[in-house]
Amino acid sequence: MVAQRNDMTVEPSSSERVNKKSQPTPDRDMPSQGAPSYDFKAIQHLTSGAKSISALQRTIGNRATMQLLQPAPQPESLHIHRPALNLPPELDDSSESGHVNPRHGVTIQRAIKKLSGKSSGWFRKGQRDKINILVDAYNAREITLSGSKRSAESYTALLPDIQKIWQAAQEWYLDTMKSNAEKAQEIRAWMVAEVEREEDAKRAQIGELQEAAALKAAFDGASYNPLYATPDFTSSVGAAVQWLATPALAPIYRYFLIQVQFEAAALYAYEEVTKYRLNPSRTEALRIYDRFHMDAAGDLNITGEGVGGIEAIERFRAQIATLRGSPDAAVPADFGSVEKSLINVVNEMFIAFRSSTPYKKVTTAPAPPAL
Repeated sequence: MVAQRNDMTVEPSSSERVNKKSQPTPDRDMPSQGAPSYDFKAIQHLTSGAKSISALQRTIGNRATMQLLQPAPQPESLHIHRPALNLPPELDDSSESGHVNPRHGVTIQRAIKKLSGKSSGWFRKGQRDKINILVDAYNAREITLSGSKRSAESYTALLPDIQKIWQAAQEWYLDTMKSNAEKAQEIRAWMVAEVEREEDAKRAQIGELQEAAALKAAFDGASYNPLYATPDFTSSVGAAVQWLATPALAPIYRYFLIQVQFEAAALYAYEEVTKYRLNPSRTEALRIYDRFHMDAAGDLNITGEGVGGIEAIERFRAQIATLRGSPDAAVPADFGSVEKSLINVVNEMFIAFRSSTPYKKVTTAPAPPAL
């Protein structure tokens, strides 16, 4: 089962943690002789949260996005390509295709792509058209229950609609198998690629939304416990790691990292490399490395904190490159300098966490009742 989107908010990390200089942005409004220029500033604040072109399309519409991504007309003497937007990449790239709305002639987003081809029934009302009617109805409803209105409950309400499409396609598939095995396999391939994929995605998103709600409940419901008021959990160098390793405390600090500090990518990477230590393997090493784009500083802001600096980071990257190129290469026992960098992030964020209300509730004994 493969999740298509991550509904927990994940923002680009560590702009506050590491004082980086912003790269200058080329002026997009250079005048040309008789040629109009595009001013992107008016819409950039609307699209600053978009993490892929598909997300941008869903935000402001496909046609507007396509126009937005076209460079401004320039004089013939200027041959410089300037991208319209610098969109950060998703951790898990999950592009969505579109289909044309015949009534308006514009492309709209879809969750399930319709069956291609034409029905053979009278007045084109065969099984294909009946299934595509269900698909259109689902896509329209899915849009109304997504975006800012999404919730575990709204996505759960969509599951019966997906299952209804799957059941109709399954019946057609079984019936077609009797007379046209090749056509039946096309139907089955569509069921897997579109319907089952969408159900898998929605179930994953439901789980993510439920987890987000549970983390928020733990964060809001924090209360004093003398077991966690000791230096191990308050002032020691490893206090942050202690919180993440303690089931009663981990949800509170995880929520802070994800929703307050926008360090979800670093948190998830830290959790995966920690888990990796228990069962190292070539497949897992490459999967984790690729998922979090550890070949560059970007997503995790890996800038060489800790012993060895950037040189140690580069040595680890070279080790992974060797592992990728040779099945006989030694499997790393851990993520070394990258793991240390992630631990530094977790520890640095804990400094700010100490000022939060939930932390104070857990570690500060309540005042005795007045006499």
